Amino acid sequence: MGQKIIKGLLMAASYLFVDYNAGTFGAASWVIASCFLLGYYVKNWWFPSASEDGLFDWKDVASALILAISIGVPEAVDQFIINGSIVWKEMVLAVTTIVFTYFTSTFFPNNTAKK
Repeated sequence: MGQKIIKGLLMAASYLFVDYNAGTFGAASWVIASCFLLGYYVKNWWFPSASEDGLFDWKDVASALILAISIGVPEAVDQFIINGSIVWKEMVLAVTTIVFTYFTSTFFPNNTAKK
C-alpha cells in the first residue's frame, strides 16, 4: 500500500508541476490535484492493478484510461470556468503527464533489495 501512496503523490506532484510551468498554477490546481489523488486511491480500492514490476496487463491499461479521465474532466471544467474554453495544449499536457508518470512508476522495477 505504501507504494500506491507514493505513486499517487508522484502523479499529483507531476500535475502541479505541469500547471506551474504552464503559468496556470493557483488554488484550482490544488483542488484538482487533491481530487485526483482521492480518485486515484478510490480507483485502487475499487479496481486494483497488481501486475508485476516491468510488466503491463489489461488492468494497467484500463487504470491509465481511468486516470486520464479522472484528471481530464476536472481540468476541462477548470479551464472552461476560468477561460471560457478548453485550452487543448494544456489539457493534453496534463493528461499525458499523469499517464506517463503512472506507466513509468508501474513499469520500472521496485528497487528494494531482495534477501
